[in-house]
Amino acid sequence: MKNVNKIPFLVILMGVFSLTMLLPSVHALYLGLHRVAQAFFYSSLLFSTLTILLGLSLRRPRSQSKSKNALMSLVGFYVFVPLFLALPLKESLVGFNFISLYFEMVSCLTTTGATIFDSSYEISEPIHLWRSLVGWLGGFVFLIIVFAILTPMKLGGFEVFSNTSQGNYAVRAITTQNSEERLLRYSKKLFPIYFIITVVLFFLLLLTGNRAFTSLCLAFSTLSTSGILPYNNINFLNISFLGQLIIFVFLILSFSHTFTSGKKFDFIQSLKLGREVRVAFIFILLVMVFLLVSDTFIYLTQEKHFEVFWMLKRIWPRLFSTVSFIATSGFAIRPLGGENPIIPFVILAGLSIIGGGVATTAGGIKLIRFYALFKHGANEINRLSHPRSVSGFGTVGRDVRQEGAFNSWILFMLFSLIGVFLVTVLAFLGISLETAVALSMAVLSTNGNLLFSAVDGFSYNDLLPSVKVCLIAGMIAGRFEVLAILVVLIPRLSLKD
Repeated sequence: MKNVNKIPFLVILMGVFSLTMLLPSVHALYLGLHRVAQAFFYSSLLFSTLTILLGLSLRRPRSQSKSKNALMSLVGFYVFVPLFLALPLKESLVGFNFISLYFEMVSCLTTTGATIFDSSYEISEPIHLWRSLVGWLGGFVFLIIVFAILTPMKLGGFEVFSNTSQGNYAVRAITTQNSEERLLRYSKKLFPIYFIITVVLFFLLLLTGNRAFTSLCLAFSTLSTSGILPYNNINFLNISFLGQLIIFVFLILSFSHTFTSGKKFDFIQSLKLGREVRVAFIFILLVMVFLLVSDTFIYLTQEKHFEVFWMLKRIWPRLFSTVSFIATSGFAIRPLGGENPIIPFVILAGLSIIGGGVATTAGGIKLIRFYALFKHGANEINRLSHPRSVSGFGTVGRDVRQEGAFNSWILFMLFSLIGVFLVTVLAFLGISLETAVALSMAVLSTNGNLLFSAVDGFSYNDLLPSVKVCLIAGMIAGRFEVLAILVVLIPRLSLKD
């Protein structure tokens, strides 16, 4: 059986994306949008034909392939496949150049959610469905990459854990097969979970009174943390409070991979034991307390009487935004009473850079790395007062490597250096410093909606093609993390024990 010719995993992925194009085609045909339906159908036919030809030419026995080679191929997948994903958009839309549409598809595939479609354009529902689908599949593809490729290479956040870790499903899972086998096995293992959670979220949103189309698109964008909205005329989630609460709960899933990949699907137990979840809640509590104190101070200096309701109606929009930006989805909701409780851009940018949990669709530096840095800092401070003491990370953190904080600090420095480099390039291309900083943070943290909190009236479509190319590189680097790309480029670099 080992000598049987098999199709490479990347070709299978291409086939999945080509068949997925038929869904917006059917939806467009149902709505009577024949031009859009033809664009997606013929693009699917072209992409499927190319996939079949590649599958026949690359069909071979699966040999022991290296993880670095597989990772490099997957980076190439994120670079070249969006060229084909943008074809139906090019055929069905007028007034957009191909670079802009390519930028849109890379943004969706990397779950960044930075869209060129602003309120000045009328975009049909099949286009929004396609954007949400690409974001949803892009989030699932990245989950497979983390478990099958980055975890054995001790990357993607798992460089913090020791090889003897007993508390993390990914470390205990499939590690003996070659990279192609791992990719296929994890696809079969994770897709049912990913699909079932999406279906559950879809029906819950549907029961709150939303349209089926809106519920489906929001379910896709919530699970993938892409922040893609099924409309481009407003920047807020246009759903009821109950729908917002449901999305709020599901965004917490991005705080830890144990919610979706653990052997025991105990939500409350994961909340109690998950280090990443507790770190996220600490950050949320600090932000909410800071905003509450600052609001109280501002209100008391401007008003004569203190109103409790004025304070309470500002809590939910800010709490929702805080969780949403840690999950790097960037969802925002309409403020109660029409008043906009602004959260400073610095806070939102910091939350996006922190990011969600490892082995989730969220971007950022990851919560577990901040946990390792905090524990290491606490131990160092303890040694200053007790030089001869023997300290560790405690019972809960025994599976964290001693070098975990060092590796986390390296990634933080690389993240900062790449951000500075990207800001410099964007400034050289004529972007103002404020916008360049916001753009760099948005693409590296895979939270494209972050920019709208910093620059009023901004549109990604107004950027020059050269700027969009730089942002595309930033989105791919932010999705795979700089450390993983360096490991591929430098053969001798390794973070294994």
